[in-house]
Amino acid sequence: MARVDLRCGSCGYMFFVSDVQLAKPEGVKCPSCLAPVGLTGPTPGGPRKKTVRVLATGSGGGDPRMKLYILIGGGVVVIAIAAVIFMFSGGKPREDDDEARRTAPAPVNNNPGPARPIVKETPKPAPAVNNAPARPAPTTAPTPAPVTKEAPKTPAPAAPVDLPPEIVKALREQLLSLKEWHVSLALSAPEKTRVDGLLSTGKGGAGDVEFLKSLIEGPRLRVVREEAGMIQEAYARLEKEALESLPVDKVTMNDGRILHGKIVEETADLLKLERKFAGGVAGVMPLAKPGVKEILKGKGLGSEFKTRWDDALKGGPAKMGALLTWCKESTLPLQASLTAYALLVDNPGMTEARAEAGFATDPVSRMLEAEKQGGFITHEGRRWVPKELKDKLLRDGFVIMDGRWVSKKDKIISVPGLFRYETQNDKPVVIAGTVAHDEVVNYVTVQDLTTNSFTEKPEIKLVRRFFVSAPMVVTPTRTNGPGTPEVETIIVTDKGSIAAGNVTKGEVFLTVPVGAPMLEASVMTSAEVKPGGSIAVSLILDGNRTPLYNCGTKEDKSHKIPPELIRGKTEVQLVAEISSRATYRPKTEKRRVRGLKKDGNYVLQKALDVIYNQLVPEYQAVLFPSNSNTVEVFRLTVATGDPSPGLDKLFENAKDVLK
Repeated sequence: MARVDLRCGSCGYMFFVSDVQLAKPEGVKCPSCLAPVGLTGPTPGGPRKKTVRVLATGSGGGDPRMKLYILIGGGVVVIAIAAVIFMFSGGKPREDDDEARRTAPAPVNNNPGPARPIVKETPKPAPAVNNAPARPAPTTAPTPAPVTKEAPKTPAPAAPVDLPPEIVKALREQLLSLKEWHVSLALSAPEKTRVDGLLSTGKGGAGDVEFLKSLIEGPRLRVVREEAGMIQEAYARLEKEALESLPVDKVTMNDGRILHGKIVEETADLLKLERKFAGGVAGVMPLAKPGVKEILKGKGLGSEFKTRWDDALKGGPAKMGALLTWCKESTLPLQASLTAYALLVDNPGMTEARAEAGFATDPVSRMLEAEKQGGFITHEGRRWVPKELKDKLLRDGFVIMDGRWVSKKDKIISVPGLFRYETQNDKPVVIAGTVAHDEVVNYVTVQDLTTNSFTEKPEIKLVRRFFVSAPMVVTPTRTNGPGTPEVETIIVTDKGSIAAGNVTKGEVFLTVPVGAPMLEASVMTSAEVKPGGSIAVSLILDGNRTPLYNCGTKEDKSHKIPPELIRGKTEVQLVAEISSRATYRPKTEKRRVRGLKKDGNYVLQKALDVIYNQLVPEYQAVLFPSNSNTVEVFRLTVATGDPSPGLDKLFENAKDVLK
């Protein structure tokens, strides 16, 4: 085993290893800088190494005295390095030096590299290389002093400069002029502290200028500034509207109602009372004088509000809050809005006032939510979160159909009594079914000129018209009855076309063109149903029947059609299934048609009596029963959807909200 003396090409440290250790694939490390070293650079398949210079090679160690000299020289070098570090650190140990010592690599003796063998041969002095004294080969490598690396020096910050005056002005005018509650929404607590510090000194660095610019141009400040402006504008507008149209008059009705408003016209028969609501919307109520119990001009709530308002302006937020509660209890919506905005001018964060004015609890969070939904939508002078505007439009009666807005428009299609409907040129409902009548039969005596005889002729009057399952027709049969020398008798007997007790079934179809896509609909079909009969109304959709309702004894109610069945359709098709048991009411009537003529005891002409055995049909189920005074037998109330392209355009960037 031979010794090889080495000198690190990186730090210059000299040391020795055995040729066996040098030949291993993992190589050796410099005891000073712990860099992997080798003779000629990286070993194939091994770690990256640094080039070293070979000083000498030998089979054993050196002279013991030389070892001692080298140890003493190494100690002197270590002490000198420590003295230099101490001097440059200002005479005091530095925290970063302590940290460097704690994190410095372990001495070479603790390195988990291959163990160096103990050389037992008598050490021989190694020849000097490059005029350097030969180093004895110690049994163990000397422990090098830990290398202390100086922490990287942080460049000194640039000296602060004056903040741009336009930025300072913008901050003071746009941000610091706001109420504290709005400022707290625009700035977090750390940001507020930083802004206050910069404005107090008027100086800052480049990073501070960028920070202030981001605040001025950021969305949070824009949102709170917009809200602050809206509050001021609405307050000025409402103050004029609410105080000009005060409900100064009081009207008491006979039914106990008390109305407050402003009397704009009064005649002997009519009283017109103007009432104004939030948003400047005014309405005039015509009141019939006979229904008015008392009129008190100048005694309305408006007069009391004016007094309370002047007092609240002087009394501060507490009295203004009490006035808001009073306005809401007194049903003064316009004045309540004015009071709410008056409170917001002083404190925009007051919860009750924000709710009355329709503001979100946190406008910044509302802005962030709007951005998620495609951005704010401006409508009717306000900025809306898409979902908020959607809910508002739905409350106003607009409807979403297939992702598009349509305006809701009510339409009524009706059928008057069948007698009147028959004479109409325009028939909005197509009805197909069997019509029957209730009749009144009157007989009149007529003379047959050919035979110079008299007979009875029936006169039929139609009393009611309706739809039935099947008509019950009666046919009269005339037979001679028992007579006397002076009286001749004829019997007229009716026979029904349907035997009594038999059940008949029939259908009545109704087709109602609407002309526009439907949103919802309800239907009314007048009917009369007695025991033994029934009428079931169904909706026909794509050839299939969906039951809607069964008619009652006196059917005159409106029934809602499920919206999902007719939404988007432009026509309604109905069918009424009628079932009835044939029933007749017997009626007997005897009439003298011709009188007796005699000449003494001689009979010139016998009297003629006619006996009528009638059958009067009684239907157990009739649809649309009508007489000459019937106003309505069928009504379809529909809400159609007219396209609203203007609203669709508002939601161009928020179409997902309409799904």
